[in-house]
Amino acid sequence: MYRRHPSPTSGSVVIGGHDIVSDPLASKRRIAFVGDEPHLFDHLTVAEHLRLSGRIYGVADVDARIGTWLKELELAGRDTALPGELSRGMKQKVALACALIHDPQALALDEPLTGLDPLGIHCMKQTIVANAGRGVSGSYPTPSARACHGGSLCLLPPACPRTWRYQHPRPS
Repeated sequence: MYRRHPSPTSGSVVIGGHDIVSDPLASKRRIAFVGDEPHLFDHLTVAEHLRLSGRIYGVADVDARIGTWLKELELAGRDTALPGELSRGMKQKVALACALIHDPQALALDEPLTGLDPLGIHCMKQTIVANAGRGVSGSYPTPSARACHGGSLCLLPPACPRTWRYQHPRPS
């Protein structure tokens, strides 16, 4: 999704003040991605996943942030659990917490609501909207017209009360 292509013919994409063409590494450090299938290490606990993600991104206060994300994503008390002990929805929440632990400025989600129960969907949507309110731009593709007001790719500008949508043209 964010790989380098030949030079654009017009326009630009800037993430956190860094152009993705002229400064790709700095811009990529400010992006978080969560795939549709949470891929977790079988031998790491929930807290260890968050600690690893935080250390990869150089988060100085990673241990303090772990508690915050466990609480916000309703994972409190599951910090010592291994992935095999978690439901699919809980694994998806762990993947989201790992993505958010470094305070990214852009969040790309691939089908974040797929396979979640109604409470998990509600929690995930609350977290996505709360992060948009904190200035995190987000995007996620979804087959659900209700989730995206009829579009197939939702774009959530920071602190914006509207959801922007992009609909891919359908082949004829």
